[in-house]
Amino acid sequence: MLMVADFFGNHDVSTLGELKEVLSRRAETLNANAFSMAPADGEVPFLGIFVKNDQAVLQYIGSDSSELAISQGKEPYGNATFYETKGGGTIDFPMEAIVPMSVAVDAAVEFFNTQARPECVRWLEI
Repeated sequence: MLMVADFFGNHDVSTLGELKEVLSRRAETLNANAFSMAPADGEVPFLGIFVKNDQAVLQYIGSDSSELAISQGKEPYGNATFYETKGGGTIDFPMEAIVPMSVAVDAAVEFFNTQARPECVRWLEI
């Protein structure tokens, strides 16, 4: 089971169907959301997903908190702004961290099943 927090609250997620339903939610005016996922009994490992439109940025913190990584996409230059709060608070990420939302969903499913860093994503150690 995972605890998933987003713009709309905290959710105990015990099935893949529930996970995919939570991941489909967006704040309508922003077409965005930010998801924090961790095992229900702890804070790590942690998978964070920032979503805007059909783009996502993933962050991972391993069990010992020293394993830190961010998703690695294809765009090498510039920054992109994502929302970290429903009220419009923003956070900037390098463009190279952006992946399609479909990749983020695959990563979330893998994290749900393994509670380890998803291997379906290219990662940049930070």
